[in-house]
Formats: sequence, C-alpha cells, structure tokens
Amino acid sequence: MIIRKDQTDAFHQQMAQSFEDRMVAHLTQAFPAKAHGLGDAKLREEIQYGTTRAKQYNIESERDVASFIGLTFLVRRDFDTNPETLWARPILTDKSSSAENRLRRLGLAARRHLDAAGHRA
Repeated sequence: MIIRKDQTDAFHQQMAQSFEDRMVAHLTQAFPAKAHGLGDAKLREEIQYGTTRAKQYNIESERDVASFIGLTFLVRRDFDTNPETLWARPILTDKSSSAENRLRRLGLAARRHLDAAGHRA
C-alpha cells in the first residue's frame, strides 16, 4: 500500500484540527473568562500561536504543547520572551532537560511567580 503526500497532509491537518478543538474545550473550561473574552476565532489563533512557540523549544507532544499553551493563558501570551518573566527563559532553553520536565518546572515557577505577585493560579 502506498500512502500519498496529500493523504498524509490531510491526516496531519485532521490531527491538528482535533488537537485545536480539544484545546478550545480545555481552555474554555480552565480559563472561562479569558476564553470567552477572546471568542472562538481569536482563541484558535492563540492555540496556533502557542503551538508554534512551543515547537521553537522542541516541545512537540500534544500533552506538552497543551501545557505550554496553558502557561500562556496562566502567565501571559509572551511569557517565554517578555522581560517581566525572565525566570522562564533559562528553564525553556535547558537542553539537558526533557520537554516534560521543563514544563513541570515552568508550572512550578509560574505558580511561585503568580503567588509572589498576589495572583491566584
């Protein structure tokens, strides 16, 4: 059996759409005010943006990308590059650590950061 490029492209597009749909549902439940404030189209743009940003740090599994996107909602959209969140950069760029471990460490650091700033995570 030969699988053509257009078939694999269609499969990858379907998987990306499925992930996006699941992320919309998750973010709407986890961050209802923010998600509803964005609306569906902008929420999907944020998911796509987060997916692209995550890949820049070799974060590629669905679970890890979902965690990265969650951090963009929890902390800020540009938490990985913003001067106000410099604590994130060394964790993200730690090549000795797996994506899963880096995201776990980012989650802990984000909660400490938010607690120190007086926000509830």
